[in-house]
Amino acid sequence: MPEGARIDRGRQWHQEFTCRRLAVDDLLTSADLTFDSWLSADRTWFAARSRRVG
Repeated sequence: MPEGARIDRGRQWHQEFTCRRLAVDDLLTSADLTFDSWLSADRTWFAARSRRVG
């Protein structure tokens, strides 16, 4: 079992992890994309489009 992971009475899996906020603009730029629009009201999904014209 991975370090930091445990099973609680056989019903749940708990595992620690580290997260960080992504700089979405930097991520999109590195993929040659740009933000287009939000796809969901809660802003958890968005569309991106190519930076290239044509």
